[in-house]
Amino acid sequence: MPEYPDFITERQYLDYQQRWVNLIKEGDPTKLQAAFALPGVERITFLTFSLDQIAALVTTPGAQSIKARFLLMPDGRFSFTLFASDEMPDNVAKSLSPYYIPTPAAATTAPQVEPSSGPDTHILRSEAVTRLTAWLTDELTAEIFTTDFGPLTGCNFTVSAFQDPLAAAWPYADKSLFLNLGAVPDPEPTSSLFVYIAPLSSRRQGSTEGLPDDGGYYNDAKLCPPNH
Repeated sequence: MPEYPDFITERQYLDYQQRWVNLIKEGDPTKLQAAFALPGVERITFLTFSLDQIAALVTTPGAQSIKARFLLMPDGRFSFTLFASDEMPDNVAKSLSPYYIPTPAAATTAPQVEPSSGPDTHILRSEAVTRLTAWLTDELTAEIFTTDFGPLTGCNFTVSAFQDPLAAAWPYADKSLFLNLGAVPDPEPTSSLFVYIAPLSSRRQGSTEGLPDDGGYYNDAKLCPPNH
């Protein structure tokens, strides 16, 4: 077994996502705050994925998008899963990869990845800081994770939103992908995700400290629902 298991089964995925949906429907602020807390940290700001995982996702044959889905783990804490998906004609997604979960393991075997031919998904550093600051300062309520279509279950990215930062990050040694939680301010606050790649030890949970000064931030996430 690997030191840090980096994926879950489909049954676990369905179970943990349903736990998340139930948490939002219940709307208990104490449980919600506890889901995003760590010892000494009131609210987490990011989770990390190995670049081996990301390289596997963006090179998955037939991948049309990368799905980020919210999970509530058995210990009551929030997490993500990332998986590669095709897009069927009726917009029903099919998983083409394992359901990867965050890991503190750094890249070990990932080959160099080339830039995508897809749309540019860069965002300004100022936008990333604004969203992260809003996430840290806004009141944490179930409404942030609720849409007109029900509980927010995650976001969908184009493959290029992960492929392009990976292409720019070579060599990969000691680096990880940071999947950051953000918030879009009023009038309709919603959660938002953005990604960048940096050394694993460069960032501190619960703050904006350690954010890169360069322009290596990426985001084209579409909320799910309404997207599948």
